[in-house]
Amino acid sequence: MDAGEILDGAFSLYRRHRGAFVLAGVLPLLPLLAAWGWLAVDAWRGGHYGEAQADGLLALALLGGWLPATLTRAAVIRMAADAQLGCPVHPRAAVADALRRLPVALWAGGTTSLLVALPLYAGMALLAALAWSGMGAAYWVTALLMWLTPAALAAPWFGTLPAVVLEGAGGHGARMRSWALTRAAPGTVATVWAVTFLLAWLPWAATGTVLVVTGAGLGNGTQVVLWLAMCQAAGAGTVPLVAAARTLLFNDLRVRAEALDVRVLAERLAAA
Repeated sequence: MDAGEILDGAFSLYRRHRGAFVLAGVLPLLPLLAAWGWLAVDAWRGGHYGEAQADGLLALALLGGWLPATLTRAAVIRMAADAQLGCPVHPRAAVADALRRLPVALWAGGTTSLLVALPLYAGMALLAALAWSGMGAAYWVTALLMWLTPAALAAPWFGTLPAVVLEGAGGHGARMRSWALTRAAPGTVATVWAVTFLLAWLPWAATGTVLVVTGAGLGNGTQVVLWLAMCQAAGAGTVPLVAAARTLLFNDLRVRAEALDVRVLAERLAAA
């Protein structure tokens, strides 16, 4: 399949199994969603949040959302793979399987994210130096590259979590597995990764734009609190879609590299 067919297939799976996918996105986030809902209501009613409080809540959103998001991705990967092979989709079994693999998934995803983020940390240090020296144009060019470079570096490792969930790979083995499969179709991987990267960040950009337009009278800290609450709620719908697309990409590369469909058919015939 090309990138367009993979993305179309992901949207198709999402439409057919919307309830199961969204449930996998919402359930792990319920405690956080309840907390963010309370904060959003308090902020909208006039609760004051300073810059320091907003920064702390931003750290909470990024770190606190990591575990439930990983659990959601792992469960959706299992469900998407089952749906693609024509098997029944069982959300409860998928979540149970994701829980069993969660420690390895967190380790694999965490170390991969750390490796990918190294250019981001270097860019932040460079931005601080440029801001101090007053080099405006260089500052904005560096800022753009600072965000695009980690995204580009992460593309070959898109299959780290699918390798953990579908093949039982460990952290380093999952990264090497993803890297090896990427070589089968680097252009397709780059395209699907770019689109899903934008989908993953869409809630952050869209809700931020809405608040800038409609919440001009709110303080900066309050705006950040409302923005984070809206992002967490919207992410419950986009995280499963992104996970489904990357699962289809992973399986497509397995077909190209290893004739996966032939092997699965043979296993089904043997089981019958």
